Amino acid sequence: MSANADIEFVQGIMLDFARLTGLAPVDAHPRRYLWTDAFAVINYLELFSQTSDVTYLDLARSLIDQVHHILGRHRDDDSRHGWISGLDDQEGEWHPTSGGLRIGKRLNERRPDEPPNDRLEWDQDGQLLSLSDKMDACAQPYEPDYRRCDLYSLDYRTGKNRSC
Repeated sequence: MSANADIEFVQGIMLDFARLTGLAPVDAHPRRYLWTDAFAVINYLELFSQTSDVTYLDLARSLIDQVHHILGRHRDDDSRHGWISGLDDQEGEWHPTSGGLRIGKRLNERRPDEPPNDRLEWDQDGQLLSLSDKMDACAQPYEPDYRRCDLYSLDYRTGKNRSC
């Protein structure tokens, strides 16, 4: 395969990913899964770098926003509501990852009073802090003038901002 054929192949895969997961066109109930989405953001940014087609930069930005708004909030089937961090809606919009991000698995996480179940554990949602930090850091070289830079420079472990 030539370099152009390789890029076209990857473009097709990533456009299919956007369609199948509800990223573009936007679905009423998009499917987000943190691990896959982190790699997708990197792929979209690399496609933008290789092609200069802003479609891919827009897809990366849209995916980051969807991840923040879906995986940064409690699930619909959870008794808790709002941002995982506990921030109010306005503050949560500016710091959607300050409490980390959910993984996005199909079952809700185990309740604190519920005993572990080895069989269910693999399908139960949970929360990550470090991957969201790395995912956001990967976007920084492509977003030097992004107006919400403080969002991407938040240290999730300390709650303090790092410089961009």
